[in-house]
Order: sequence, then C-alpha cells, then structure tokens
Amino acid sequence: MVRRAVPASPRLAVVDAVLAEMHRRALPEPNIDFALAVLASCAGMIRGAGEVIFAVARTAGWLAHALEEYAARTPLRPRAVYTGPAHRQADPGRRE
Repeated sequence: MVRRAVPASPRLAVVDAVLAEMHRRALPEPNIDFALAVLASCAGMIRGAGEVIFAVARTAGWLAHALEEYAARTPLRPRAVYTGPAHRQADPGRRE
C-alpha cells in the first residue's frame, strides 16, 4: 500500500534492503511496528506518529472487544485459578 502511495520514495530502498537482510538471515517476518515505521517515514509524518496510530487502533480494538463482552454479558476476564506450586513463607532473615 505504501509502495503504491509513494512509489518514488527513496526510503523504500531502505525498506527493501532491511527486508532482504532479514530474509537472508532467516529472521522472523517484521511485525506491525516495522510496517508503521515504514508508513510514517514514507508519508513524511512527524516523529511519534506511528506510535500514535498504533495506540489509537489498539484502543479502538479494546473498546470494540469490551462492547462485545458487555453485550454478551460475559466477563471481560474470567477469574484464573493458580495451579502452580504452593506459596512458601518468606524467611525475613534470608537474603536472595
């Protein structure tokens, strides 16, 4: 999408080089942070715009999820039951 919007951006060459190197090293595919950095950089957005876009989108998702949960009358987070080892008493004289 960014490539279609700004095909002549010299920053796309940097993006391509980073992606090629990641592929060469068999690294995991880039995540949303990389995509937002590319968008913000190529679109000439101000510093921090990518983080704001991420935060607004995440907040919208949380609100949508909460509205679905409220409509279904189910708990947002069901209570978890701890199944690990029993808690040991702290020894005030012990240093860790």
